[in-house]
Amino acid sequence: MKISDSMNVFTIRKKILLASKLIGLLLVVSYVLSAKLPVNPSYSYVLWMTFVVVLILAIDLLMARFISKPVAELNEAASKMAELDFSQPCGVTSLDEFGELSKNMNIMAENLQQAFEKLEEANDKLEQEVERKRRLLAERKELADNLSHEM
Repeated sequence: MKISDSMNVFTIRKKILLASKLIGLLLVVSYVLSAKLPVNPSYSYVLWMTFVVVLILAIDLLMARFISKPVAELNEAASKMAELDFSQPCGVTSLDEFGELSKNMNIMAENLQQAFEKLEEANDKLEQEVERKRRLLAERKELADNLSHEM
């Protein structure tokens, strides 16, 4: 991966860095605003802590959407591929590393499926050839038996 690719706005790393900067800024601004509220400082602190808890829950939901869900989908697709089930492609279509990994896994699954089909065709041909050789060998044996019987 090139450095320019890792600094793309759509990469997970960049999303996390931008989110952490934004969250830090929100925390500082919210603390300053809550300190300047015309209410009792302990109420102001409770309001700020409530905002922090809501912010943490929002971050958790965003991380689940941007990281946990795609990882779970990739893991499920990889598990199916490990069992040689290529019937359902991976459905992650984001423009980040997860989407690229999903696309590459789907390409790999298609290539493996084609390779398996070629192997099955080669096995069928090989089985037919072995059966033909067995028949020829049986015919030769029968011919040799008949010739030796006639002699």
